[in-house]
This record gives sequence, structure tokens and C-alpha cells, in this order.
Amino acid sequence: MTVAIALDTISAVQGGLSRRVWHYDFSALGARSMRVFGFAAIFACLVFAFYDLTQVAGTEFFVAISEWLRDAEGLRRDAALVGVFSVFSILATYSFWSYHASLKQFDRQRFTAIFWSHFFANLIALAAGLLFFAVIGLVLLSVGGSFDERNIVVVRAIYPLALWINDHVPTLATIPAPLALVVGAAMASLPGYLVHCAFHRSRFLWLVTHRCHHTAEILHPVGHGPFAILPQIFDAIPTILLTTIVSKLIHGTPLLGASIVVYAIGTVTDKLNHATVSYDGVLRTPVLRHVCHYFGNGPYHYMHHSSAKGNEMVNMSTLAPFMLWDRLFGTYSAPTAKRPDVGLTGNPEILLSPFAMIFGGAAQIIYELRKNSSVTTRLKILFGGVSYKPPVTRDYLILRYKADAYGTDISEA
Repeated sequence: MTVAIALDTISAVQGGLSRRVWHYDFSALGARSMRVFGFAAIFACLVFAFYDLTQVAGTEFFVAISEWLRDAEGLRRDAALVGVFSVFSILATYSFWSYHASLKQFDRQRFTAIFWSHFFANLIALAAGLLFFAVIGLVLLSVGGSFDERNIVVVRAIYPLALWINDHVPTLATIPAPLALVVGAAMASLPGYLVHCAFHRSRFLWLVTHRCHHTAEILHPVGHGPFAILPQIFDAIPTILLTTIVSKLIHGTPLLGASIVVYAIGTVTDKLNHATVSYDGVLRTPVLRHVCHYFGNGPYHYMHHSSAKGNEMVNMSTLAPFMLWDRLFGTYSAPTAKRPDVGLTGNPEILLSPFAMIFGGAAQIIYELRKNSSVTTRLKILFGGVSYKPPVTRDYLILRYKADAYGTDISEA
């Protein structure tokens, strides 16, 4: 009996802790916490720069340099190290500058709450991705296989696959390398465009994987929600490999190195995608504006985060040259002179909790499946569009919608 009471007590404490963690709202930060988080921002920006260089935007560049450094000596080795450190310094400096610029331009407490809730949401998504690989490792070991932790850096698969492409993919035509690279990048970006559209059209994909990316109302390179768990699997590897396949078909050479360089430039400049304080400056700077126009970055992608109703499906392209697919499919929208408000459609009041951002959509789907017994309703819950709302539902992230000038509630749909 004593054991049962102890277990009940532990369960109650755990339940209380989990509820407090889930419902903790960063907008309730006090003055003392604000100072602590202000100092922690320096560390956060450094961590972001290192992670972005080695695992996200600069992964291909970093891995290529790392492989080359094994045999490099003297000045070549020094030059490569300087290059890596320079990219790291640019990322860290820009993220730290934009943090302080945001503090000056916006309400300090509001920005801090948005920044840190989304920063921790990214950490949770990262942990989920690592857990995914750990599960794969356990499965392989359980069936007698082996698992090398270095395989977590999945981008290393690019190099042996590029060699296979060179040996097995035929050459159908021969056009100049620059043109082949542009055509390859255009074709490689089509799957990303279609996947991104699916994230916005499917209520399941939207709630479970992508809504958290659109919740921030002040964007910062470090403080915005994750696009999806394991972005390299859905973005980096297929984009670069498809570019090499197309370039082999129409040029005769996979152009792997050039593809990596172009992809790295595009993904490094996408730091401007999620930086509210940089919107106006990029539009006023011709070089940055033209580079962003080619990759669909900066203010062009910022329009995709607009909270205005009707802008949910604009500028969906991911690194497509001059936003080709948006122009072809009618989803292109030029940046406006006035910086748009961003966030979920209608800017509803949300719970600034990283757990609610990451897992709130999945919790909503589970709740709906439990509370709605109709088979048809359950199918619509899983496979319906974003505008579908089942008879019984509960939103674990959105607290309330704002009313427009006519007193009508504004929702995501």
C-alpha cells in the first residue's frame, strides 16, 4: 500500500511538472529573467553560428573543406581554416547584431519572449531529430546490423552517390556549365516547392510539422520556429543530388562542386529570410536585393511569413532560380515597400511555449481522433485540408483569435 501511495504521489508530481512545462509562457518573463536571458543570448548566437555552419546552411561547404583539409598543407590549409572561421564569424556577428537591433526596434519583453520560446523550440526539434537517428541505430543493431554514429551527418552520402551518378547517368546533351547549373537547380527545386505546398495544404502536415515555423511575429535567424524535423533529408541532399543528376544529363559532368557552392550561398543568405530588422535594408541594397531575388531569399521569403489573409501560399519556392515555380504556378508575390506583419494568419494570441509549438499540433490530432468517433471525420482529420475543422476539436497552441473591424473572428483558414 505504501508503494502504491508513493507511485501515485510520483505520478501526480510528474503530471504537475509536465503541465507546468507545457504551459509555461515566455511572455511572463520577469525583469530578472530578462537580464539572465540577455546575457545568454551571446552564447545562443555562438551556438547557432557553429551549428548552422556544421549542420545546416554550411554543411556541404564545411564537410567538403574538412575532407580537403586532411591532405592540405601550408598556406592552403591556413587559407581553408581562415575561410571556415570567417563564415563562422559572419554568422555569429550577424545573428548577434540582429538580436540587439531587434531589442531596440521592438518591445524588449515581447521580442525576448518570442526569441527564446522559438530558440528552445529549435532545440527540441534538434533533439527529436537525434532521437530519430538513435531509433534507427537501435533497429539496425536489433536485427544484427551495425550503426556508425558518423552517419548522422547524412550529407556525407552525397559524395559516393555523386560518383555513382557520374558512372551510371547518361549524357543526353551538352550545354555550357553555367546554364546546366541553373537548369539543374531549377529542376532540383521543384520537389521542394511541392513538399512546401503540401505542408501548407494538408492539415496533418501543417499542424504536426510546419505550423511552428510560422508562429513568430518578430523574426530572427536564431529565434524562429523550425521548418521541419530533419531538414537535410527533405532539403539539402535531394536538392544537391538532383542538381548533379540534371547537370550530368545535359552537360556531361555532375557539377557537384559548383552545386555545393551555389547551394551554400543560397542557404547562407537565407539568414535574411527570417530577420525582421533586415527587411528594409535588403530592399535598399541593390547587391543583396538581386542575390535574394535569384534565390527567393530575404524579403521575398519574408512575404511568405506574412500574416495577412490570402498570403498563406505565396513565395513557396526553395532556392529556385528567380522563384521559377512560384511564377509558373501563380504563387509569386513581390516584396511590399512597407514591411508586412508576420506570424499565423490574423496574428492570433498563442501560447509562447516551445513544447506547445512543436507538439501542440500532434496533441490536437490525437485529441480529435479520440473525441470524434465517425470514420469519415477521422479520415478528414488525417487527410483533410487546412481549412477543415472537425465537430470536436481543441487547439493546444492558439489561445484566441483576434476580431477584424467587423467583429468577425480571423482564423488560419
